[in-house]
Amino acid sequence: MSLPHVIQKFIPCVVRNDTFTLYEANHLISDHATYISSSMNANHFISAPVFLLGILLTFCLSTAGLGQGNLQFDGLVDDQQMNALLGQPAILQLMNGVVITDSQILGLLKDRNSSSIQFVQYLDGKRKPKRRAADIYRLLIGGKPYKLRYHGPTGGYYMIDVKQSEADAVARLGGLDRELRDPQTPDEMRDAVGVQKALFNEGIKKMGSPPVQTFESDFALMVTDFPEPAAREFLKYIDQMTVYMNSLFGLPAGANVWVGKVTLAVFGQRPLFTSFESIALDNPNFGTATTIYHANSKRFLIVCNPSKLGEPLAKSFCWSIAGGYVDRYRSSVRFPEWIRVGVRELVPIIVFPDPRNDSTTRKTVSNELSRGKSLSGILTATEIGEDRRHLAKALIAYLIKHNAQSFSQFFEDVKLGHTWEDALRNNYGATPEQFAAAFGKSVGISGVTP
Repeated sequence: MSLPHVIQKFIPCVVRNDTFTLYEANHLISDHATYISSSMNANHFISAPVFLLGILLTFCLSTAGLGQGNLQFDGLVDDQQMNALLGQPAILQLMNGVVITDSQILGLLKDRNSSSIQFVQYLDGKRKPKRRAADIYRLLIGGKPYKLRYHGPTGGYYMIDVKQSEADAVARLGGLDRELRDPQTPDEMRDAVGVQKALFNEGIKKMGSPPVQTFESDFALMVTDFPEPAAREFLKYIDQMTVYMNSLFGLPAGANVWVGKVTLAVFGQRPLFTSFESIALDNPNFGTATTIYHANSKRFLIVCNPSKLGEPLAKSFCWSIAGGYVDRYRSSVRFPEWIRVGVRELVPIIVFPDPRNDSTTRKTVSNELSRGKSLSGILTATEIGEDRRHLAKALIAYLIKHNAQSFSQFFEDVKLGHTWEDALRNNYGATPEQFAAAFGKSVGISGVTP
């Protein structure tokens, strides 16, 4: 399997003559920076022949009146505040990883027909270059962290005060009895991985030290009795899944949302599987199960007894890893069921494309909508049965195909405590009724309602 070359533990960031990890560059700008856009284009991965490629770009929704005055962004900086940033010392982190220090903001150049920022002019030595807003990942201006937030309906970028934005999010989440989750620092990551390794080591010792090995990749830690070549090749699949999800949700390729890493205990020999689960994890009551998931706010562990390692097993893991990622991302807020199920169902068929799945999904969705011309309440459902997962998957695919950048911001907004309806309006300029109608048109069915 050929994996994207961007799978790596750290994205190098060049700062003058020094090299920082991506994490260090982010925290050079802010200790509490919120990831909002990927150093990779999500469309790089959405080239797979899955259902979303068959969807027409008919999401032509009315955005009349959606000027900056109506924007509802946490930490939105107004014109007066932006003018005060001019002439201030600055550090800029670009999307390509380069960090420009000892700079100064010279101008925030706006689109003639809107108030959105199109270019940032800054001092770089004796040069005064202009950078597209889309090329800038973070700014530290006058000692305060800022970001440029993308707005789908206008296609523009708006200045956000990061600390105010996070304070707004924390207050909103507190009212929902939920909490914000900060990215782990390098020290926290190292400590968490150390705890995971200790769990494996102690478990193996309790089992009588059988002939198993522990292998580590960028995003995963696995104890197994399978040979090293097969184990290391298998871990590449796990890394690929995480890199794709990072790109989909607006994070840099090397970002890690997990506490430590994804942990896997994969044993080809049934006695080792039963021994690890019952002795190492003190869980003897698992019956005839061959795969057991242990997931909470502190740990994501899959214990499995497959016949062999390989793509089929990785594909089966992808579903649960996507679900764990969605639950872990940014906060403890639980997504509406159609979003949670849709993402979980879509990721495996993008990472592991299957044209047969594409054809089946398209036909099933078209038939369902043609019968009732309705989404039958799926947008407000608290439970989605297996027979309706294909529709949730198609809805998420539609949003991504229309505008992947808007989707990553929509996703984050919901996780930061906004209702999905408000997030849809802010990022796509659509009401639920407009969304349902436009989705229906994309599969050739007019008049579809929520």
